[in-house]
Amino acid sequence: MASYTGFLVVDSGLTLQPAAGDTSTVLGNVVVDQDLTVNGTFVTNQSEEVLIQDNYIDLNFAYVTNSGKQGGFTVNYLPTAVTSNINGAAFSSTSVVEVAASAAFAADDIIMVSGANDKSNDGIYIVTSRDAGANTITIDTTPAEAFAKNAFVADATVAGAVTKIAVAVLDVTTSGDWQIGKGAVTPITMSAISTAAAGTVLANNVQTGAVNQACVFTAAGTGTASLSSANNSATAVSISASNPAGGTRITGGTGGFDVDFTSAGDGVGDGAITMNAALASSIGTAVGELTLAATNATGGVTLNAGSGGVDIDATSAGTGTGDGPFNVNAAAASAIDVAGANLTLSTTTSGTLAASSAGAVDVTAAAASQFTTSSGQLTLAATNAAGVVQINAGTGGIDLDATSGGTGTGDGPFNVNAAAASAIDVAGANLTLSTSTSGDIALNSVDDVAIQVGGTNYLTTSKAGTTLVAPKNLTFPATSTAGAATNTSIPNLEMGAGEGISAGAIVAMADDGQVLNADADGVANLKNPIGVTLNAPTGAGEIAVVCTFPGAMVKVTSTGAFTNTATDAGKFAYLSDTAGATTLTAPSAARIYKLGIVQSVVDANNAWIIFQPQFIADV
Repeated sequence: MASYTGFLVVDSGLTLQPAAGDTSTVLGNVVVDQDLTVNGTFVTNQSEEVLIQDNYIDLNFAYVTNSGKQGGFTVNYLPTAVTSNINGAAFSSTSVVEVAASAAFAADDIIMVSGANDKSNDGIYIVTSRDAGANTITIDTTPAEAFAKNAFVADATVAGAVTKIAVAVLDVTTSGDWQIGKGAVTPITMSAISTAAAGTVLANNVQTGAVNQACVFTAAGTGTASLSSANNSATAVSISASNPAGGTRITGGTGGFDVDFTSAGDGVGDGAITMNAALASSIGTAVGELTLAATNATGGVTLNAGSGGVDIDATSAGTGTGDGPFNVNAAAASAIDVAGANLTLSTTTSGTLAASSAGAVDVTAAAASQFTTSSGQLTLAATNAAGVVQINAGTGGIDLDATSGGTGTGDGPFNVNAAAASAIDVAGANLTLSTSTSGDIALNSVDDVAIQVGGTNYLTTSKAGTTLVAPKNLTFPATSTAGAATNTSIPNLEMGAGEGISAGAIVAMADDGQVLNADADGVANLKNPIGVTLNAPTGAGEIAVVCTFPGAMVKVTSTGAFTNTATDAGKFAYLSDTAGATTLTAPSAARIYKLGIVQSVVDANNAWIIFQPQFIADV
């Protein structure tokens, strides 16, 4: 095989034809004034300008098989630092190339062979595997990417280098659709570019390049620029600035900016809108109103916030001052709720805070609460003629304090006024009206002042005089402490040791001045009753209140002596030979002491008698 390195043409009709297998090399420039026809493979290296007058480049020319075949363009837009010179056995086979160091390469890398001795080996390939020990790279002989070459020409000449690159691909699919993609490893994700109708371009993934140029979609004249997707996922249409410092800006003229997430943009449907941001954000209008509305009858508007809260400012430029109103209107049950903190409704400079309701106003709290005013009066009123103001409290009660700072001291008055029958009622406990330091308690009435028990007047005083009513007993007890001064009419006597005296017991005087249960067959003084106890002292030295009034009606006890009022009323009652008891039968072999006459019977052991003590006899 011969190799020619130059030609000398002296006759324009001379034909130079190297033998088959020979290689011809032209040193210097070649200018072809007429057509150049190359029947074999045409390889050009280091082309810096490609000038073609033809307005179409026909790819896949002469391909006549009735089956789709991809075609397109690749651009090596970013060589990486992963590179190594061809070394050793060079292209030892149609799928293996040896390099100086193969460890940095990996399966699925996109590589470029450049500067090879046999120019047919220059091009783009995909790595199947690499052997770090042998420093060899094996290429994919059946690559999934149509732009990749699938075989080397075996050549032992050491020349050139292998570099991992990132490529951008523009090609046509076997169905005739344009698509784009990029990457440094396979598989490369391809995104379709197609036209759905005249004037409409559908793009799945349109991105700007690496030279910071802008990507602009423009509809000239009266046309409409539309971004749409047939994808049914939540990310069907995505507009994003992938750079961390990048922004996305959407501007409109007087026609406004309409975002419609309903079926076919007709205002009805079930699409949602989500707006997320990682920094302070705002939605504003320079002129006119800003409306956030759910136009569906059952739709809601929810404002959610983190610990920063929700700030609705109706003042000039959000300064906190101005004259803008703030209105919240609703047609159903509504609530303003705060979990775990305070809720404050206030007017900060002037104005009144008014809570108005067509129905009821319900204010509830789970802790100590206050209604206060720093000046003027605090009024709780039911202005309706039939209205009621009701204050309810639990076991803690109701404390109305008209003193300075609620300290319990001061000069504030306390007035309760009413124009109808009124009552202060305590269920199950005492009611105390008192003056704690000085002053009187005055009960003032235009007519009568009545003291009732069980609804019955027992003490009534009026302009005409005072009436004291005692339908049964009239008792004047003294204090119940040992050693207290006695009342001259109703004695208060200490109970003797070892005694158990009940209310209604007949008692006698012991020789030490204490009272014991009287007993008709007892010893010495115990046979002489002095009266009837009105209380039940609990121990020695405790006071027994004793009724000694002749003619007083007192309640006495027995041991089953009474039958009923109809049977026993009017009978004599006697001191029993059972200590402290009353009997209707005069005892035998004992002192007979008539106590009085039965007035009424309560039960077998209790009866009311008119106390008329009288000694009868000793038997």
